[in-house]
Amino acid sequence: AEEVERVEIRWPSGRVQVLERPETRRYLVVREGKEGIVASYVGPADTEDLVAHKQLVEIDSRPAVPRYAAGDDQTVTDHYKAGVELYRQGRYQEAIDALRASIHMQPDSLKTYYSLGIVLYSGLGRAEEAAAVLEEAVARDSSWTQAYALLGAVYMDLNRKDRAIQFLKRAVALNPEWENYNRLGLAQLRSENLMAASSAFEHAVRQAPWHPHSHLNLARIYERQGREQAAARQRQIFAQLRPVQDQVQRHLENLAAFPGDIESRHLLGEAYVAQGRIEEALAAFRQVIAIDSSYAPAHYGVGAALHYKSELQAAIASYERACKLQPNMVGAFADLGQAYHQLRDYGQAIAAYRRALALQPGLQAVRTKLGMAYAHRGDLQQAVETFKAVLSVDSTLVEARDALAQVYAAQGQYTAAIREWKAVLRLDPRYPRAVSQLRLACEKLVQKKAPDSQTAAKRGLGDE
Repeated sequence: AEEVERVEIRWPSGRVQVLERPETRRYLVVREGKEGIVASYVGPADTEDLVAHKQLVEIDSRPAVPRYAAGDDQTVTDHYKAGVELYRQGRYQEAIDALRASIHMQPDSLKTYYSLGIVLYSGLGRAEEAAAVLEEAVARDSSWTQAYALLGAVYMDLNRKDRAIQFLKRAVALNPEWENYNRLGLAQLRSENLMAASSAFEHAVRQAPWHPHSHLNLARIYERQGREQAAARQRQIFAQLRPVQDQVQRHLENLAAFPGDIESRHLLGEAYVAQGRIEEALAAFRQVIAIDSSYAPAHYGVGAALHYKSELQAAIASYERACKLQPNMVGAFADLGQAYHQLRDYGQAIAAYRRALALQPGLQAVRTKLGMAYAHRGDLQQAVETFKAVLSVDSTLVEARDALAQVYAAQGQYTAAIREWKAVLRLDPRYPRAVSQLRLACEKLVQKKAPDSQTAAKRGLGDE
């Protein structure tokens, strides 16, 4: 027929599904519970039902005439590359022909089986055929993690949950990365194996604490187990992590379209740092530098990533390069000061902090660090004046007040130190060290007063 107005499907469950004006002269894939057409493709399919007999796929040894434009001199690699490119273009049937031509020439090419499975499953929704092709791949090489992971997804789509779990467990055994654990957890969840699902998601979270979705999946499990507080905590983590992961995804998509966009690549590195993925961040920043060695923010990014790894000398070199390229980069000067501070090179730290403050005087956190550098160098009075300057701007900064108290204690001014630590505890009753330092200062003050009392008493006896 040239045109069909309506197709009515009555599923065994009793559900009725209606397709209005579906395409003709195409195979349509429709699944119960999913609205509309899942996938469509031109036919007929050029293989038999490969899953029905539950045996290895036999690749037809007869020369096949591909339906895509292929020259007689094309190699295995040519066919494979053509198949991948046709898939990217959405020309799925031609991609299948190209990949099958490649397999015909090289039957043991596992990556070609895998790619063919992706086209069949993701491109056309032909899950049964995809399963058969992928089973052939793992039969040829039982150590290929990606094929097992994809088989798990295919069998979940076919609602063969036990089979999916079997393959996903194999994927985890071969490569215990978070994505495989997450897939296994989802399969266990759909099979109502809550304890097994919880264990898989917990492994995923440990492997990739930066990724939000494992936390969300874990929250759902905890809710079903009645663990409300644990579920709420995981949802809170999910909410915190999701915006950064969205940024990562957005930058990756932009770079796929525009690989030379150094700003997107730099922002990707910054997002990786925010996630704690330092090696990925370093790779991104260094890729930017390889494209443009004068791009100061990338040198700063490398410095920050190395600083995170406590590679202080290397971090300093990158910070200094960034500062030289862009002399108004406040953050680079501030972090350069911090790196020198950690190396106990207080003179260089003070110089870098002061340069940052000259560019942006309102950075009270940097001014507090400057005061600490003065104190560590022994310039206690300069430190006191610096901390007082910070507190005159914002009296609630407990770090500055705690540091001022420590300097007072070092000067033997215990009454002043006690006053500042009491103020710290009013602002933050749980502030680290404040309680113990306050107690110690009180003891020191008593000890200091005791000799004075004894001297006064002796003087009184002498007068008598």
